[in-house]
Amino acid sequence: MSDGKSPLAWASRQSPFRQRYVTTVLTVWAAILLACTSSPARELTSPSGPVPTATARPQPSLQSLYTVVPLASVRLENSTRNDGGARNEITRIPPPSLDQAQTEDSRWLGELGYRGVLPQVFDKSVRSSTTCIDANIDGPMRSRDWVLDRSQEASTGDWLLVPADQTSFRSPTPPILLRAKLLDGSDATHVTEIDRSRSEIRQSDLAVRVPVELPRVGPWAVVVTSNGLWGCFLVTIGEVKAPRGTTIPSIEMRAGMVPPTSEPTIRPSSFDRPFLQGGSDRRCTAGGNSHARSGEWVFDPMGYAADWDPMKAQAKTAWVPLHKPASDGKPIPLILRATLLDAPTHTYTYVSPAWVSGDSAVFYATSSFGLPRAGNWAIEASAGPNWGCFLVGVD
Repeated sequence: MSDGKSPLAWASRQSPFRQRYVTTVLTVWAAILLACTSSPARELTSPSGPVPTATARPQPSLQSLYTVVPLASVRLENSTRNDGGARNEITRIPPPSLDQAQTEDSRWLGELGYRGVLPQVFDKSVRSSTTCIDANIDGPMRSRDWVLDRSQEASTGDWLLVPADQTSFRSPTPPILLRAKLLDGSDATHVTEIDRSRSEIRQSDLAVRVPVELPRVGPWAVVVTSNGLWGCFLVTIGEVKAPRGTTIPSIEMRAGMVPPTSEPTIRPSSFDRPFLQGGSDRRCTAGGNSHARSGEWVFDPMGYAADWDPMKAQAKTAWVPLHKPASDGKPIPLILRATLLDAPTHTYTYVSPAWVSGDSAVFYATSSFGLPRAGNWAIEASAGPNWGCFLVGVD
């Protein structure tokens, strides 16, 4: 205002004491008005509540996170520990470049690489390499300790992986870890972890069926490791059929891909727990500290966020579905799709092949669930008609 009727002009005509009082009041109101009208800092929120840490966390470079510890050192460390905290055999971080992927096996395995009898399919592979190999042509491809067959990818979305060491894979084994880096100049990464892998016998060779969902179009370097076995495959993705959400609203929209069904007459007791966070709505629920419900899932973090360690071999959580996920009497795998909300180019998929029967319901007990880096994550859970989303922050 320029006619002398503005609040500050009016205040200037008052006594000194009143001037100070009025000016203080106007300043406070001006600060409140500015806070209400200015653009807020980016927050990671959901209609059902905030992420454990509401503001986006700065992310370190991929190179600073990537450290490969020699397998001999890992096994020596594990042999001297009695606290149950044995670490994984390799980093969960993908190699930052193709050159680093190509040399990872020698730095990690050293002289401990597998040298036993090889399965028949290793002799029948179209091509073979001791480093990264192009897996974009027809036929099984071998990279050091693994043979990759993508022939069923178009129909089922699965890869078949055959490990060189067949003996260890016919009993409960460490998880299979696929660490992928997009080679298009971006920092995009994706980690897939298969817990107690589904397997099938094919021509006397043990083939592990791996549901792989590389989330972006382009060329990827995919490093496969488990129990002292190493391999690297170059894979180009031309289409992503079901793109992942990069924000909480877009992740919640994916709930429509799983048609809802009515609640059963008798539901698992976990859904009637007192003080259960969340509810039946298919919304992302804060779930890092205690039992929480989202849609058709109850998530028990079992202290996961407090004890998180990306290199720990054992990281247990429990997931209780409202509806028993089964097809022809066989369990349907639980798939956890996690997106780092601070930097959505980093994603993680965990597959638990089978549920466990409890007193009143079935549940999935993960034994190696491992978000690969610190930050705020949205974890989308699905199995059969069950869908849910949980927000977990780890440091």
